[in-house]
Amino acid sequence: MNRKLQRVRDAFRPIHLVALGFILLVVVLSLAAPVILPDPLAQDGANTFAPLGTPGHLLGTDGFGRDTLARLMAGVRTELAVALATTLLALVIGTTLGISGAYFGAVAETLTMRIIVDVLLAFPPIIFALLIVTIYGPGPATLTFTMGVLFAMNFARIAYGQTLTVRRAEYVDAARAYGAPTLTILVRTVLPNISAPLIVQASLTMAAAILLESGLSFLGLGLVPPAPSMGLMIADGQRYMASDPLGILIPSIAVVVIILAFSVLSDGLGRWLDPRRRNAHA
Repeated sequence: MNRKLQRVRDAFRPIHLVALGFILLVVVLSLAAPVILPDPLAQDGANTFAPLGTPGHLLGTDGFGRDTLARLMAGVRTELAVALATTLLALVIGTTLGISGAYFGAVAETLTMRIIVDVLLAFPPIIFALLIVTIYGPGPATLTFTMGVLFAMNFARIAYGQTLTVRRAEYVDAARAYGAPTLTILVRTVLPNISAPLIVQASLTMAAAILLESGLSFLGLGLVPPAPSMGLMIADGQRYMASDPLGILIPSIAVVVIILAFSVLSDGLGRWLDPRRRNAHA
């Protein structure tokens, strides 16, 4: 227990803990927002562009009199949900493709890594997302599926490379010798030993998904109004940038800080899950 605690202390620097604390705080606030904040869609035409610190509107209001803080928290909640669903979908698809291609080899490798992964990686992510969303229409389901397929390719490459390393390991050969089914070997022997880099990639994917979703929503190809979204808030704020610069600054800063927090957290996770550090404290 002391060795595990010491490894955690060595891996996570104060900046990593700050990032983790900030993410947890944002999650809690966004979940509690419907109870403690006004309706993010409620309009008050007599109280538009209220400044910061206005009683009942801590971050002011927008051009329709909607509470900026309530909209921001609702947008954060929506985007975190979409990013989480995207990351889980990408993790499942990508890991399945990568492990299958590396473990079974030959035809499976050609089908998964050369035909599916390499072809999809050849498309710039934003162009592919724009194409799919334009064809099938904007919305959270289309957005989640599109980004999940896009980001799955990164998981596939990581899982493929890691599986190539462990598939000939002694513990895998021992599982085969004992007659364990292939699926059992993959799930209970291979997967746990390649999970560390996949966890780190999941944190980076959360950041990338939030950025891509905000960009698509800004272009009108993500979430559909009046659904709250930081990208939609930025698009709305752009219209009144000259008279109300906070309308675009507040959601923009929120997007940047949240993405930065997930990126910093991924660095801490990488240090914590690094096998060299694990062996040093063994």
